[in-house]
Amino acid sequence: MMSKTASHVHMAVDADRTRNGGMVIILAFLIQVCAANYLSFIIRYGTALPTVYAESLSFLPILLFIRLVFYLKAGLYRGFSALPSMRSQVELIKSATFGSITFFLVINYLVGAGYPRLVIALDWLFFIMISGGGSLLISLVKEYLFSKHAGKKTFHDGAGERGEGSVTAISSPREEDIAVATIVLLSSILIWSWWTTFFIPYGDDAGYYLSVAERINEGWRPYKDFYLHYTPVGLYYFAIFRELLGDGYDAYKIAFLIAELCSAGLVYLLSGSVIKNRILRFAGALLFLLLYLAYEGNDIVLEYFVVVFSLITILLLNIRTRQWFFPPFLAGLFLLLTVMAKQYGVAIIPALLVLLLKDPEGASLNLRLGIRKIAIFLLGFFVSLFLILSYFGVDVSRFLSQVSGEGHGPWGVMTMIRSMWSWRNVWFILVVFLSLVIAVRKFHLTSFIILLLCILSFSPLYVRTYLHYYQLILPYAVILLMGIVEYYFLLNPRGTRNVFEAACLFFLCVSLLFSISFAVKDTIHFSLHKEGIQESLMISRKINAILPSGSPVLVMNEPVFTYLCNFKPHVKKDGYVWLYKNGYTNFNNLDQFDFMRADNIVWFDGWRVDYKYFLPRVEKTHNKIAEFRVSGNKKVEIWKRREHQEIERSV
Repeated sequence: MMSKTASHVHMAVDADRTRNGGMVIILAFLIQVCAANYLSFIIRYGTALPTVYAESLSFLPILLFIRLVFYLKAGLYRGFSALPSMRSQVELIKSATFGSITFFLVINYLVGAGYPRLVIALDWLFFIMISGGGSLLISLVKEYLFSKHAGKKTFHDGAGERGEGSVTAISSPREEDIAVATIVLLSSILIWSWWTTFFIPYGDDAGYYLSVAERINEGWRPYKDFYLHYTPVGLYYFAIFRELLGDGYDAYKIAFLIAELCSAGLVYLLSGSVIKNRILRFAGALLFLLLYLAYEGNDIVLEYFVVVFSLITILLLNIRTRQWFFPPFLAGLFLLLTVMAKQYGVAIIPALLVLLLKDPEGASLNLRLGIRKIAIFLLGFFVSLFLILSYFGVDVSRFLSQVSGEGHGPWGVMTMIRSMWSWRNVWFILVVFLSLVIAVRKFHLTSFIILLLCILSFSPLYVRTYLHYYQLILPYAVILLMGIVEYYFLLNPRGTRNVFEAACLFFLCVSLLFSISFAVKDTIHFSLHKEGIQESLMISRKINAILPSGSPVLVMNEPVFTYLCNFKPHVKKDGYVWLYKNGYTNFNNLDQFDFMRADNIVWFDGWRVDYKYFLPRVEKTHNKIAEFRVSGNKKVEIWKRREHQEIERSV
């Protein structure tokens, strides 16, 4: 009965679309455009929304017209496939991008009115999320309700390592229901999680990175003009977005979400070399985005730049072509960008060498061609390195001395093992183990290389076990996970599976559920505690009333306020001093640090530098000019350096 009713509804929708020229679909599209625009203003202006939105409402018809033109030109109104293909998603992104650019040009140069650039960028992002997510949801509902009677579904996908075409089937209604429900659930959680990303309080790392991005926009050159102990790629990425969209934390959040989306697309493409099932690859990309949130993916960190550039490097080396110059040369360039995103990018080099030796036409090694490709790969790397160091105006030794991670002694093997042996993280170990089992039974060179990449990406945990370091492992672990699902549940549903493997699969599922629950829990927490951002902004306004924006200030214990207050480094030679990251490994041994170099100091209650160690040293050279309390009993103090003669008299 349900199937018959669904068929009638489907026929009625098709008839309506034929009679009315797709008016229902176009009307739904226009509603999506309005919703994306409204959400953009909510995120950007919050409580000031009514006035600002009323002033900009007159431009909405122009936006609707431009979006509709590009939508019709792309042919996206013709309906939805069983599952949106990569081609349809690319067309949607192109339509949204060209529409936003055209709207910006028309409003700012033809109409001559000012329209917030950040709102345009947010509108672009939300339009893609709403329109793409809506088409996915509708197509999945159609697939679930209207196509069950069509019988067996097959999903065709590219080629294996030797080039043979392949077909993987999800034949039973139960398997189809599970696939549809999984993708809808992942998509819903993900969109909701991204929405709450804009309400997440500012993190310490974010404050440091964004402060450097502000200085880059002012023309300062890292390593040459001021000390920087981080690699530059992510910081320049944020600086570019600030230049395009103007100041505002939301602009950096958009930059962060775009980097995550690029990572997911690259995971989808790379998984095609080892996974035949397209729907499984699509679900894997969604799972990858969701698991990001379980590993501090909702904060601004540098690891996702490592992921993006490392995946591009691998894809370039995995191209099935006999061309031996340009792909390896470009891969060398992107490896340098990987390392310049964060030093830990060097960990994947052994796996890249195996990939270079792999025959592009088969599953074997080709040493003669591989050695030639390695030479071109290294040429691309070192030529790019020379150009970048020339831009910064520093030699190799000076550059390495600043980005060598001074002050970061390794935490050791046991700390690394304890970190991995938790319900949130143990699934990584189980994925590696089961992938090794599959490799022994059925060796596949590309799968082995991805397994090697996964294992090598554990190495940064030897230095630190921060949750965001697991982001480096995440893309390879998710691809291997989808390979495990395909092997055990699609290709060999009744194959040999001993009790130990069955137990590993069970605990793998449980650990994954724990990781997803952490992602959801963090999202709920931030959505219920939005006051954190407002409080930080209130504190920054109090501080700026005493120390104006642009002042040289040393901020202790809360480096995020270097960004919120727009402070410059207290001394360019020191850069933004974050004591335990600049070689001052003992937080409370402040005798190593010369407070005379800082004209102004803002001190916060915190665990890094204890007040009883801070006070005796700062009193020798500075006067306290302000003090106030926030968040209950948390204290903020502002200190200003005394003149030299006054210091000598006090001594």
